[in-house]
Amino acid sequence: MIDLINVDMEASVLGTILANNDIVYKVLDILTEDCFSEGLHKDIYTCIKKLLDEGEKVSAFRLYNRFSAIFKEENKSYLATLASLASPISFKSDIKHLADLGYRRNLKHLCNITLDKINTFDKGGIACAAELITDATKIITGTSSASSIGIVEAMDKLYKQMVSDKPIYMAKTGLRLLDEAMGGGIQKGRVYAFMAAPKCGKTMLATMISNNLNDADHKHVFVCAEMGSNEISQRMLGQKLDVPACAFMTKDKALVVKAGEAIGKLKHNVIFEDVPGVEFDHLKTLIELHVYKNKIEGFILDYYQLVSGCKKGETQAQHLENVANWVHRVCKQHNIWCVLLVQTNDEQKVLGSRGLNRACDQGYLIERPLDEQGDPVGNGVALKLRFSRYTKTINLGSVSQPYLEIHKNGTHFEERCW
Repeated sequence: MIDLINVDMEASVLGTILANNDIVYKVLDILTEDCFSEGLHKDIYTCIKKLLDEGEKVSAFRLYNRFSAIFKEENKSYLATLASLASPISFKSDIKHLADLGYRRNLKHLCNITLDKINTFDKGGIACAAELITDATKIITGTSSASSIGIVEAMDKLYKQMVSDKPIYMAKTGLRLLDEAMGGGIQKGRVYAFMAAPKCGKTMLATMISNNLNDADHKHVFVCAEMGSNEISQRMLGQKLDVPACAFMTKDKALVVKAGEAIGKLKHNVIFEDVPGVEFDHLKTLIELHVYKNKIEGFILDYYQLVSGCKKGETQAQHLENVANWVHRVCKQHNIWCVLLVQTNDEQKVLGSRGLNRACDQGYLIERPLDEQGDPVGNGVALKLRFSRYTKTINLGSVSQPYLEIHKNGTHFEERCW
């Protein structure tokens, strides 16, 4: 069995840092506290980083006096002798080895946890595998090499994309002006928020987009956190057959035949997840699972505020900011997109909007006229591009001159001619 601990090397690295303060800046993006197996060594490295954050020089004397409550009298002599253990010649290889040992220990711990889950049958095998992938990904992305890329390499990737015969990825929503506002369509690595008051068309827009993406072979997950897949599929099939969603509650023989024929021709690019009020941790596991198992290109979340799992001591606004930050991170990490539906209040405000605005690449407001009770009036809909990271902000129609109109069947939107 290979030993994943090297206490002497840890002491040597810390001693080298204490003997030469400038060298520490070369290791901050490589070494974390987890790279040290010995508890005292973890504490020393943590305190070294705190001194640096405060703009202080690092020495055994400053460490002991600044953090005397941590190191106590019995560790004073050890701190004083650490510098004598310095090994500048092997320092570069030592820090890489310590980092690798830390990743291996974390991975071993993760595997042991997974084995416990497997043996206790508390969760299904697929869920265990998905959680393993999720947590292992955190280890991978914790390395500096996983995220580093030089400017020449980054721009060369862009150049190769431009000269390649392979078309640039653009997933069309089916709405011409919306695609133009997006810069050509939905693009990977980006988050698109569609905000609206209740009953103003969030889910209707999402089902229409999902239908078009399915037909165009863009595989994605539809997270049904409010309506179930039965209601969603009624709307999507109603759009295809030009009938209201309620028509499927009848036994009309002609419709049964048409439905059977349409379903037989359907492509298999939408995966519904029936998860009312989905727990945040469960949502993370689901998306990781579909990324690796089903190679999805993106996901639709209906809707943002229904993601539950607010931790003890955490406000709802903080929880929602964490959800938004995760959506942003998972889209960048796996190069997938997200259509994020968001509910606003009567003043068009969103709880946790600061985090949402930071996390999303574009944010659209779905606008409909409302009566005194706050219920929508008429069938006209406008889209206001509130913010965008990569395009100018524009309005697609207005309340007086709508861009979209709800189809007479109530299943989808129609784009008005401009």
